[in-house]
Amino acid sequence: MLDESIAPFLPSWLVRLDAPPSSRDPRGLQAHAMVQADRPLPGLNVFTSRARYYTFLCWALSRAQADASPRAHLERVLRLERLLVLCEGLQHEDDPLTCGYIGRRRGRRFVSERRGAGLWELPTRVLKNQVSNGALRLYRTSLASLGLGLRLTDRGQQLASQLEKVIDEDVVGWALEGGTQQQKRRGTLLGAGARMCPSSRIGAYERRYLVAALFGADGNGIERRETVQVLFEHRRLGFASVGNDSTDNDADRHHGRRRQARAA
Repeated sequence: MLDESIAPFLPSWLVRLDAPPSSRDPRGLQAHAMVQADRPLPGLNVFTSRARYYTFLCWALSRAQADASPRAHLERVLRLERLLVLCEGLQHEDDPLTCGYIGRRRGRRFVSERRGAGLWELPTRVLKNQVSNGALRLYRTSLASLGLGLRLTDRGQQLASQLEKVIDEDVVGWALEGGTQQQKRRGTLLGAGARMCPSSRIGAYERRYLVAALFGADGNGIERRETVQVLFEHRRLGFASVGNDSTDNDADRHHGRRRQARAA
């Protein structure tokens, strides 16, 4: 063990030999590296890889903050995160690698251990430490950078409304109030999961709001847009199909269908 009397004279980056193992930054470069890494795509990082998580979290924050004391807001968001994990685990039970979501490992385990069950309770744990490693924590800075906010801005409310209009209210109430003591039918959860799934195709209005948040003319949107343009030019980004539509009542899509029917 190091002599405590000489500790003040040691370089600040030196880790005590008897200290528990942890990540180290002996040259003090990590802070500078993070600043540089944030410049091409401000507010985005390796954790913020699913665009629909912005929609989900805006909706979760909106529901958590409605008719509840501030002290309960965080727990309500965490409950809705666990609802998403349960629905995703059931939705992709036969092909669990189809969709990436936060908490997938424990979600897969939770579903596989109860495979074939007709009734399901809300998981009490989907991550080792959900407060530190859950979706809200990983997207927290990004939500602010995109102008969506933790106390939702108008843009954040617009995104939240896209999920609010299609989600099963009964399932949401169950998750927020009694999901760990009561159970829901598998089919009901599968229906809710199809609408919340991060891999579902994004509706026209939701897409418009997300593009405005990510690449709009305000905030850091211009820097992100320029970086993406360069990546496309150098073929570092491409387009991909993301599955079925997440909602059937998107006004733009219905209007397009009516135009196609008239043309036929």
